[in-house]
Amino acid sequence: MSDEQIVVRRHGADHAPPWSRPKAVAYWTALYGTYANWALTTLAAVFGTGAMSPILAAGRSAHAWQERLVTVGFMSVGLAIVASSIVILWGLRRTAISNS
Repeated sequence: MSDEQIVVRRHGADHAPPWSRPKAVAYWTALYGTYANWALTTLAAVFGTGAMSPILAAGRSAHAWQERLVTVGFMSVGLAIVASSIVILWGLRRTAISNS
């Protein structure tokens, strides 16, 4: 064994888990929303889906499972971005109140 010490952190009663911090929630939901949006847009183009944008699809549609996959994916992206925006705006509100 080396001279280095391994530090193990445990979540005790006085420590909140990292995912409960608003800054981490805002960061990870925004990151998920951004990359999932990119990936799902690419996937929708590969599949040729048209359910989420019927005007742009011009009568094209993919298999039902592909349309559902893309639709559910875009809905999760929308929820993540809205959640991230709410947490960010709530954090800015708390900062503005403490400065006044």
